[in-house]
Amino acid sequence: MLIASLSLVAFPFMTGFYSKDFILESAYGQFYFSGTVVYFIATIGAIFTTLYSVKVLSLTFLTNPNGPRINYKTKPAHEGDIFMSSPLIILALFSIFFVLFKLLPFIFTISFSVLAIVFSLVVPKVIIYFKLSRFGYNIYGFFNQRFFIELLYNKYITGLVLKLGGQTTKVLDKGSVELLGPYGIEKGLITLSRNIASLDKPSVITSYALYILIGLIFYLLIPDLVLAGNTSILLLILYSLLCFIKISNSSSSKSARVHL
Repeated sequence: MLIASLSLVAFPFMTGFYSKDFILESAYGQFYFSGTVVYFIATIGAIFTTLYSVKVLSLTFLTNPNGPRINYKTKPAHEGDIFMSSPLIILALFSIFFVLFKLLPFIFTISFSVLAIVFSLVVPKVIIYFKLSRFGYNIYGFFNQRFFIELLYNKYITGLVLKLGGQTTKVLDKGSVELLGPYGIEKGLITLSRNIASLDKPSVITSYALYILIGLIFYLLIPDLVLAGNTSILLLILYSLLCFIKISNSSSSKSARVHL
């Protein structure tokens, strides 16, 4: 693994060093637009290959194991058998060539290798520290809450619509509809029955005579008024009778208080 990673990062004396160097020089020496594009793409690819290869080496050989502890207790790490090691040995021998190396590619290789190690060790700590800080927490909350758009929408639009709907339900369903519907009719009938029942006092002959008179008037006048279509006169008579009943009830109560 070490030899393969060093070859991928174009370490001197490795095949990757000479092959990548030759490819980059050939692409740069074409003096065409396509050659320049290929050169920059290949350079970027070589840079990222160096970065992830050095990161693999750092995580494998320089840092602590990150796997579950039970895996190391039950099945400890060990080298592979001869059948797995033989191909890797052959590839490693073919990857090593002892020749002179160029200074500039070697410097870039070492520089990017050190940069990859520094990034893999320092950047995660910096990111964790920034995330746990108050400023980082506020930035995380700002982006996590969709720039506070949902907060403003729920508070000023959805809340206003729900409040308006609640007031409408309270006024219509629990207000005018119930007042003009069964609840209002029930309450009116109860009030009317109580008023009529308050007139029915024992040993008051005038009340019974009044009831008989009212029934006789209704018996005589209502059929003719209904057939003639004079409902307004009928309502006027009913209103007059109710007023008369109320006045007589109040006078009776006053006289009873005087006798007491």
